[in-house]
Amino acid sequence: MINIASLPASVQALPDTLRNQCLQELRTVLQTEQEWIKVHAAEYLLWLGQPAGVQDVYLNELRQFATKPQYRIGIWRVLAQAAASPEEKKKWTDQIAAAFKDPAGPDRIHAAETLAKLGISPTTVDAEATRKAIAGESRPLSLYTLWGASLADSKAAAANRQQFLTLALNRQEEAAPRRLGTFILRRLGGLSAADWKKLAEAALSEPISSGVQLNLVHAALVTASPSVTRSEPYRLLRIKMLAAKQSEAVGDRLELVTALAETGRPADVAVLTPMLKHENADVRAGAAYAILKIQKRE
Repeated sequence: MINIASLPASVQALPDTLRNQCLQELRTVLQTEQEWIKVHAAEYLLWLGQPAGVQDVYLNELRQFATKPQYRIGIWRVLAQAAASPEEKKKWTDQIAAAFKDPAGPDRIHAAETLAKLGISPTTVDAEATRKAIAGESRPLSLYTLWGASLADSKAAAANRQQFLTLALNRQEEAAPRRLGTFILRRLGGLSAADWKKLAEAALSEPISSGVQLNLVHAALVTASPSVTRSEPYRLLRIKMLAAKQSEAVGDRLELVTALAETGRPADVAVLTPMLKHENADVRAGAAYAILKIQKRE
C-alpha cells in the first residue's frame, strides 16, 4: 500500500477510491444527519461543485421546518447558495434579511452571521437596525453585525479589524467572545504584516487551558501571506494545529479539519483520512471536505 504522507508533494495524488469515499460520506451525512451538521454537509458539496441532490433535500427541509427558529436560517442559507439564478437567491436572502430586521425575532444572531457569511452587509438591509444591533447588549449579535457592516465600508473595515484583533488577543476576556472575535478575524482576513506577527506570536504563546489557542492558531494560519508560509512561526503554528489530531475533543477536531480545508497540504491527507471514521458526523464531513479541498488545490 502506498503511504501518501511519504510521497513528495509534487507527486502526491488522491486515489479515486478515497475521493469517492469522501464524496459518499458527504452525501450520506446530507441525507441522514439533522440540522446544522446537515447544513455543513450541504455547503461542502455546493462549495466543491457537487450540488446534485442538495436543493431537493433542502426544499424538503423547508417543508418540514420553515417555522423552526434559527434552523430555518440555515435552510435559507443553503437554498440561497444552491439557487440557479440571482432572482431565486434573492428570494432566500430576503427572508434572512427580514429575520435580521425583526428586533423581537428569535433568529437575529443567526441571520446576522449568515448575512456576513453570504457577503451581504446588513447596512444594505437596514442601516438603522444595523446601528442598533452593533450598539446593543447582545455581544454575538453586535459582533456578527459589525463583521457584516465591514463588508460594505473599507474604511470602517480597517478599524473593525483592529477591534476583532484586540478582542481575540485579550486574555482578560472570556473564552466565548474571544473565539468569536478570532473566527471573524479569520474570515475577514487582510491583516498587515505587523498585525499577523502579533497574532502569530499570541497564538504560539496562548495557553491550552484558555480554550482559545487552537482558534488563534487557525486564524494565524489562514491569514498568513504567501511570504510567511515558509517562516519559522508558520512552521510552529502548523505543528500546534496538527497536534489536535491527538485530542479527543470534538471541537478541537473540527478546528483541525476546518484549518486543513483552508491551508492543508497533500501530506495532511494522512492526518485527515482516519477521521473519516470518527464517531461524530460533523468531524467526518469536515475531514472529507478537507481532503477534497486539498486535492482541488494541487
